[in-house]
Amino acid sequence: MKRSLAAAAVFLLWQVRIVLAGGYELGDTGGEAMGRGGAFVAKSDNPTAVNYNPAGFAKLRGYQGAVSLNVVNFAYDFQRLSKTDSSSAYPAISKTNPWFIAPLHLMVTADFGWIDGLTVGAGYYAPPTIPNSFPKDTLNGGLTEPSPTRYDLVSQTGIVAYPSLVLGYRLADWVDVGLSFQDVIMQMKTTTTGSVSIGCPDNPEDPACDVNIDIEGSDYFTPSGSLGVLMRPFDWLELGASLRLPAKSEMKGKAKLQFGPGIERIGAELGQAIVDPAVPGAMVAKKFPWSMRLGARYIAHKHKREWFDLEVDFTCELWSKASQTIITMDGKVLGNALEPVVLDLHLKDTMGLRMGGSYNMPISNDLFLTLRAGGWGESETASIQNTRLHVPGPKRVGLTAGLGVQWNSWAFDLAYQHIFFPDRLVNRSEVTSMDFAAGAGPVIGNGNYKARFDAVILQVSFAFGLPSKEPRYVADEDAEPPPPPKKEKEKADNRLASNDASKPWFLKNPTSQPRPSPPNVPPAAAPRPAPRVRSDTTQDWNQEFESNWKENAPEDEDEESDAEDRVAPKQPRGKGKCLKRDDNGKCLKKFKKLARNTRGKKGKCVKRSPSGKCLKRVKAKALASLDKNNSDD
Repeated sequence: MKRSLAAAAVFLLWQVRIVLAGGYELGDTGGEAMGRGGAFVAKSDNPTAVNYNPAGFAKLRGYQGAVSLNVVNFAYDFQRLSKTDSSSAYPAISKTNPWFIAPLHLMVTADFGWIDGLTVGAGYYAPPTIPNSFPKDTLNGGLTEPSPTRYDLVSQTGIVAYPSLVLGYRLADWVDVGLSFQDVIMQMKTTTTGSVSIGCPDNPEDPACDVNIDIEGSDYFTPSGSLGVLMRPFDWLELGASLRLPAKSEMKGKAKLQFGPGIERIGAELGQAIVDPAVPGAMVAKKFPWSMRLGARYIAHKHKREWFDLEVDFTCELWSKASQTIITMDGKVLGNALEPVVLDLHLKDTMGLRMGGSYNMPISNDLFLTLRAGGWGESETASIQNTRLHVPGPKRVGLTAGLGVQWNSWAFDLAYQHIFFPDRLVNRSEVTSMDFAAGAGPVIGNGNYKARFDAVILQVSFAFGLPSKEPRYVADEDAEPPPPPKKEKEKADNRLASNDASKPWFLKNPTSQPRPSPPNVPPAAAPRPAPRVRSDTTQDWNQEFESNWKENAPEDEDEESDAEDRVAPKQPRGKGKCLKRDDNGKCLKKFKKLARNTRGKKGKCVKRSPSGKCLKRVKAKALASLDKNNSDD
């Protein structure tokens, strides 16, 4: 009898541990991450990165936050095969509460400006664990009978949360690092059933010899954490890695045992209480495994903004190193203390591959749309011989899709996930009921297992105080990027104008004010060399013309063109040479080539005053005719 009650306590506490066994954390967290198939280790650019890569917090500038809500429909059906005839079976049993709603994230971040490149985040997140509950009784042929699944699991509920403090730091433009400090908080309540065969030797599954076991336990401080790194060797490539550290939890609570009529009769014959105290204390010591994630992400840009991306991640969880559970009871059975018991469930290490990406496109200046899709696969967490209701053990494949909308500083992300589980027919199960008198009872794991999983996540994020208000995405390669909002543009113009007030016009920003025209000042007179003339002409006119031209500035309406004419040309060469000049310096005879070389739109100046002012202009055609007459002379 003492051995029977000790086994009952062990079996009871074992049910609490199994809720966190390998593979029970189904799917992913975060609306953006789940929409990408969980491929988020290298991207990690919002506060939900706490569950994927804490180094992603170094990307978050200003003040940001995220809240997500998870809605799950997890249906699990089991039809146990008869122990005498494998072709017959017990009634099929299904979960009583397939729907489950729980918040997954509540995180905020800020850079504060204390240290350049440092971002601090705080909040909590919950892993995607799911409660299980099966009926205690079932109908068989119009009669109410105890459920054939009661020896495996009746109900299992609780809360698992990870309050976290995260630090992300940018070491260089191409590398970020991150560190998170976490506390694992757990509250569990489990109900299951065992039996004592000595009370019912003819039928070991007689309800009169059942032991109903209830336990409630909690642990509010289990330190843990994670490390992460991000690298950007190229603009189109991003690499990420994260490591979740192991932890050890000790849930403390109370155990309550209720015995059937057959067992109560045995206690009355012995003349003493079976369990002392009636509600003994209990503690379950459970380890959490190492968890590793690696990811690589390809990024395509347009107009220096992200257009679409593809990411591949590899995951590994070493559950084989955390397969053992130690159970300790503070009570006594028939006056003898219970010894600690070690259970080994022979869990397997799980490995997974995740692939996903997103496509970004603008709708307007303030509205942007993101489409996401992905898929993933994981190895089995339990062999076919150890399949049971607590853990969906077979290999699994998941497909996801997501939609994101960014409006100004707010973002709304919706994601859907469906997980495919292959049906398992088990006929050589190693799972048995707990017989508190004989140790192992009859085999209860043979049967058909079917699971279906669907999940929807809604995530709301905000980002304020960002260094740039420019839109994140531009879809059309030939189109110009959308202009910033009008209010933001006015603020930028005012800021630039205030900064440029003391600068000269040629250094001021062109967006702050129009650039003034250059002042209307005639060009400085260039020194004019004396022209080369024929030997039969006098050079007195050169000296008089040069002195008048340098001392008098043009004043007529044609000053711009006159100034152009007054610029001393290079000495004419060849046929363009002036052959004859008068006393005032006017050329009387020159070749046609020089005559065709008119200057300005107003024609060639053919007559000047002694001060250098143009008195007469001739267009190109008239000038050619004049040159012809001069050549005839």
